[in-house]
Amino acid sequence: MRTFVLLFMLAGLAAGDTLTFTMAGTGTGHWGSQTFSNANFTFQFFVQDAEDIMQPSCCAIVRSTPPGTPGTVTVSGFGSSAFGANGNQAIYVNRAAATVGIWHYNLSDFLTVANTAFSNYDLTTSIGPVTGTTFSYPLALDLGPGVGLAFTSVSNVTFTAQRAPSGGVPSVTGVLPAFGNSTTGVPNLFEFTIGDTAGAADLQGMNILFSDNTLYKTGDPYACWMWFSRSSSSLSLYNRGNWQTAPAGAGGSVLTGDSCSVDTATAAIVTGSGNDLTLKLPVTLLNHPPEPDNMRIYVRAVNNENVDTGYRQTGTFIVYPGASPNFTMTVYPTFRDVAVGSTATYTVAVVPKPGFHETVNLSAYAGVAGATSTFNPPLITGEGLSTLTVTTADIPNNTYQYQGGGYSVNVTGESTSGQINQAVDMVVEIGPPQIEVNDRLVSGLSHVYTVTVKDILAYSNWATGITGFNLLIAPAADGRHACWVFYDGTTLWLASDDGLSWMSAGPLGTTRTAQNSQCMVGGPAGSPGPRLYPHAGWLVDVPITFTPGFASSSNILWLSAGNQAGLETGYFPWIR
Repeated sequence: MRTFVLLFMLAGLAAGDTLTFTMAGTGTGHWGSQTFSNANFTFQFFVQDAEDIMQPSCCAIVRSTPPGTPGTVTVSGFGSSAFGANGNQAIYVNRAAATVGIWHYNLSDFLTVANTAFSNYDLTTSIGPVTGTTFSYPLALDLGPGVGLAFTSVSNVTFTAQRAPSGGVPSVTGVLPAFGNSTTGVPNLFEFTIGDTAGAADLQGMNILFSDNTLYKTGDPYACWMWFSRSSSSLSLYNRGNWQTAPAGAGGSVLTGDSCSVDTATAAIVTGSGNDLTLKLPVTLLNHPPEPDNMRIYVRAVNNENVDTGYRQTGTFIVYPGASPNFTMTVYPTFRDVAVGSTATYTVAVVPKPGFHETVNLSAYAGVAGATSTFNPPLITGEGLSTLTVTTADIPNNTYQYQGGGYSVNVTGESTSGQINQAVDMVVEIGPPQIEVNDRLVSGLSHVYTVTVKDILAYSNWATGITGFNLLIAPAADGRHACWVFYDGTTLWLASDDGLSWMSAGPLGTTRTAQNSQCMVGGPAGSPGPRLYPHAGWLVDVPITFTPGFASSSNILWLSAGNQAGLETGYFPWIR
């Protein structure tokens, strides 16, 4: 059997650029049955591919986005809404009239701006903000069953279009501080950072969630749930079923959520650099827990192709009902996956608040009999780092027929001013993941392979240490002249004909594909995963279309999977 070596080579991005259209101004009109007067409004429309701009059948000189172009509208006093499922809204430009605006596709105008700058504009490039002569029309836009939006007058309307790269892979970098503490009602400054391989302009935005669903009886899983929109530089905060929106920076306001408040006007700063986007935000937690409340911080990044990372835990913040300790303690990483008999190591960082010079005593319980925890050093005075080592060799001697497991490693830092507890995850493995495949014929030579990879789950969530899986379709376990696919949890890869390099098919569920002489992989039929599958691990759909000559060969499906513990299944034939 040939030895398989993964040599990754990034291929060029193939997807078309995205377009974001924004119209903003002040208007008087009605939202459903309720009227408003001189209210600020913002419309945003999103087009996934600049090539989707079309010529409608009504008018040769007009260019338009497709009917039912997705987007949102925000009106002061009413919040935000998407458009109704039956809406035919779109953005158009009439170069002969030097006019752009929102219209009911192939029917009538809704809101327009006239300016000579539009006489040579075709909607496919960035422009603006542009002002001009504005008009509004009475036929309402559909916001859902029985709800329409229309203006009787508008003023100070601007039009902006932004073309951005697409086809990247979003990521969550983290939050600073990753671990901290505070008393109820005290503002705390956080920095949330996400990224995208196609650049920060490919990012649509991020969700931020402070969740205290683990607090007995009084917890709220949506204690502080936010959405930041990059294109509009606005922040939305969830409050008991409703979203409130305000600009981040000048013109902002204080937003109140279930159990938090954010002053977007005076302290929110948004920066973008290279592939990263950082949001600096003051968050005041307003919950009044009966005991110190360990709130988990989750961040989710979404790009312009609607590829998202899922919610990733990036930190923990403790809210105290009374005075908080005069130091902070952070344990990282928050997840370790190790083979039984080996050790799991973590770093413990102690940071003093002003004037703190006490000694912090460190201790830990690994959550399973037979595991031992040691610190080097065990005491930190003022500021410092310590290495926590958890030894797993004796666990099987304390558990009958040990099958591995996920455990909560509870770390305590204690000084005379108070005590801090933080839990991190440790998964102990006795073997590699289990992998199963279901082959579904879609049509002709096109298949969708549903892949389930099962592994031991973390104690606190459905996270696993799975690192990826291979599908090798060939007469023998040889990656040359084969359809050899690897998925790493973010990107789908296809091996070249000689099996020595790899081509990226991008994230699953996008329009991106990769092709060799045997097959084409990727495309919209893929699941945008991996979604964490309850009580199992990964569950993903991989689309593969074979070439006619290769499909007629006597091929076998070979599988392999591995985890962070370094345990691999090796390649084996899947015969069902």
